[in-house]
Amino acid sequence: MKKKWLSVCLAAVTAMGLFVGCGNKDNSSDQTAKKDGSIDVEFLSQKREDVDLVDEILEDFMGKNPNIKITQTTTTGSVTFASRVASNDVPELGQVYASTAYRTMAEEGLFMDLSGQDFLDRVPQEYLDMFTLENGSIYAVPVNVNAFGLYINQDIYEEQNLEIPTTFDELIANCEKLKEAGITPIEFQFKDAGALRQCFERFMTGAVDHDFLKICEEVGTGEKSFGDYPTMVEGLTKFVQLLEYSDTDPLGMDTNDLADAFANEKVAMVMNGDWGVSQYLNLNPELNFKVVLFPSVTGVNSTTVGTPDMCLAISADASEEQKEACLSFIEYFLEPDTIEWFASEDKVPNIVKDVTYRSEELADISNAIDEGNFTLSPTLGWANGYQSAIQGELQSLVMERDIEAFIKTWDQLTKDIYSQQ
Repeated sequence: MKKKWLSVCLAAVTAMGLFVGCGNKDNSSDQTAKKDGSIDVEFLSQKREDVDLVDEILEDFMGKNPNIKITQTTTTGSVTFASRVASNDVPELGQVYASTAYRTMAEEGLFMDLSGQDFLDRVPQEYLDMFTLENGSIYAVPVNVNAFGLYINQDIYEEQNLEIPTTFDELIANCEKLKEAGITPIEFQFKDAGALRQCFERFMTGAVDHDFLKICEEVGTGEKSFGDYPTMVEGLTKFVQLLEYSDTDPLGMDTNDLADAFANEKVAMVMNGDWGVSQYLNLNPELNFKVVLFPSVTGVNSTTVGTPDMCLAISADASEEQKEACLSFIEYFLEPDTIEWFASEDKVPNIVKDVTYRSEELADISNAIDEGNFTLSPTLGWANGYQSAIQGELQSLVMERDIEAFIKTWDQLTKDIYSQQ
């Protein structure tokens, strides 16, 4: 039963070494609805930066619905959504993404069909379409989008009389001026392989070639090499060039190290997703910064790149009582007061209709999204297993900085993964 999604998840956790054993859940009605009428639900979140906020929202919801108890758990380095699915321990309520893996799970019946729910009217159709299957069923409801950009310390820029760069050459010129002034131009969190992969694919998609996903597919399914595409070679060259302006080994800092460096004004710029805004402000509420589109590398019109972020799905195997409890929570979550609260603390661009909050630091990114300068991350269309497989090779690129050798390895890895689909 559900062999396809199980094989997908097993492949994913095996590739990352993340398989962990979990006990099977019993979601029969007599197990989930207690004698006192209370209903237990687990919410598995993948947004660790929002744990405290979500706990506050859950507490408010449970205060208004005392018969429902929702416990938030989060993914870790050893426990992922995929590993939970592979071990037949699916949470009743989960945060999912619009990627190939989750769509496969949905096609195999893992998630409850949400079509027809009134709360869907509050989400723009173009975002619901990302979670709509061919049969018309909708497996998740998205409420915001993550996006990528260049974080700039505005105080440092003003002190050095620097202009916001719109081209890669302008960015390098700024790096040179900062270096001459004894200021670290840029730092990276590439000890975290996932953060490296994310920066790379969004850099290549938004600032190098908007057809990056198509190029990966052409290399994976045909005879071509990434080296056959001038934009790919130029993008790799510029990516490696930028590493030279870091004062720290790019593989020596993780996400928290980078946050500490930027929040404490030890560096002028960092590359990151919009989720970094709340983290940096929590560390330094007085930090004066903004997030801008990453400057164009090849002359392409730069876009921000991202995916639907907080997307809620309900397990098809949850009991009827649990499903009703989850639907009640989603309805509450999308109410104007609640979603405005979430948006104001979460900071990232919210897509729910009539939400008015806009982060000052993310004004440029939000405007880009509103104006259509938004490209979906290639991870939503990559072959299963590709996302995790490329991460280690990217760390080798950062370490060795041998572009020709990397292209050969990248070509073979891409063809190997796509041939397995």
